[in-house]
Amino acid sequence: MVRVNEGIAMASETVAGDLLNALTRELKVMPDIWPKLSEQEQNAIIERLRMRVADNVRQAVKLIASEKRVTVVADLKKIVFGEKVEAVLAISDRDPARLDLADARGQMCLIVVADSQAHMGGLDEVKGEPDQPGLPGVDGDGGPGKQIIEQISRRSKKKGPPDPLH
Repeated sequence: MVRVNEGIAMASETVAGDLLNALTRELKVMPDIWPKLSEQEQNAIIERLRMRVADNVRQAVKLIASEKRVTVVADLKKIVFGEKVEAVLAISDRDPARLDLADARGQMCLIVVADSQAHMGGLDEVKGEPDQPGLPGVDGDGGPGKQIIEQISRRSKKKGPPDPLH
C-alpha cells in the first residue's frame, strides 16, 4: 500500500510530464489535423507546450509554497556558517514584493526553497510521431499539413484574452 506522502512524492516527480502527455493526447485525437503534421511540426508544437507546462508548474510551485504569504524571489548568493548562519540573497530591483521585504525588517521571515525542477519529471519524454511516407503536407508540397501549421502560427500571433496565470 502506498502511503499518502509517497503518493504525493510520486505525483510530484511526474506532474509536468503528466500535464504535457495529457495535452499531447488531446492533440493526437484531433481528427484530421495531428496526423497530417510532420514529425518536425509536431515536435515544434510539443516544444511550445513543454515551455508552457514548465512555466505553469513553476507558477504552481510558487503559489503552493507561498501559502498566501508575501513572496520574494531571490537567488542565494552566499552562505556563511559560524556562530550563526548568514545568507546573502539577491533580489531583482523590479520585484514588486521587494518593498514588502524592506518593511519586514526586524520581523521573522520564512525562507522556503521552492525547487520547481523537482516537479519537472517526464517533461522531456514526449516526442512527435515519425513521419508517414506519402503524407500530404509533410514534404513541403504545400498540402494540408503546411496549411494547418500556417493557420496555427497565425492564430498564435493574434492577441487573445489575457493569461490568468501571469
